[in-house]
Amino acid sequence: MKKRTHRKRRPSTISLDLIPEREGKLLNPLEIIITEERKELVYKAIGTLNKNQRTAIVLRYFKEMSIKEGAKAMGVTPNNFKSYLFRGRENLHDFLVELMKDN
Repeated sequence: MKKRTHRKRRPSTISLDLIPEREGKLLNPLEIIITEERKELVYKAIGTLNKNQRTAIVLRYFKEMSIKEGAKAMGVTPNNFKSYLFRGRENLHDFLVELMKDN
C-alpha cells in the first residue's frame, strides 16, 4: 500500500499595490477594515445632504477642485460655493456625531 503524502499549500498572496498606505506605511488588516467602514459612513452621511451641499463637498474633497473651479462647475459665486461647503460640513458633522451616539 502506497503512503499518501500531502504537499503543503502555498498561502495565497495579494499584490502590495492593493494594500492601502498611510504616509508611506502599509496598513494592517484591522486598519484596512476600519478605513473601509469609515468610508461607508462618510458616503452614507454625504447621501443625507441636500443636492447643493453634496455637490460642493464632492467637487471640493473628492474631485479636489479649488473654490473657484467648484463654483464655476456649479454655476454659483465662490461665496455661495463656500457657503454650501460650510453648511455641508456642519451637517456631516451633526450626522456623524448622532450616528456615533447611537452606537
